[in-house]
Amino acid sequence: MEIVTSYSTIETTAAAIDEAVSQLKARLVRPSLLLVYFSGHDNAQVIREQLVAEFPDTQILGCSSCQGILTEDGYFPDRVIGLWAVFDFNGAYGSALVSTHQLPQQMAKQALLKAIQNTGRSGNCLHSFCCTLVLAQKKR
Repeated sequence: MEIVTSYSTIETTAAAIDEAVSQLKARLVRPSLLLVYFSGHDNAQVIREQLVAEFPDTQILGCSSCQGILTEDGYFPDRVIGLWAVFDFNGAYGSALVSTHQLPQQMAKQALLKAIQNTGRSGNCLHSFCCTLVLAQKKR
């Protein structure tokens, strides 16, 4: 397993993503999972499109922050985009978005099942574990 981070403080979203991706790719070619943190000033759609184009086989999760981000070089309170990536040859990572127009238990079950499917290992026993977990929560 290898973990790499990068960031950019360039003010335009597209240029900041380009810089952060270049830094990341200099140390890690193909992440298994990529976390992206960005300010409320950045365009989330541009970030998503650029990262999906750069890493089409990588599971990507993103989060905006009005408070900035903390990197290995310190705290950046305003315009900053940070990437955290892991390459794990034996790992399986999955993420999913689901509609919020349903009951919480339905959302949780649907998100877990989609995320498991996105790992590419949906036949594993993890599938049974997550389904059991969701059903157990539902019975409470």
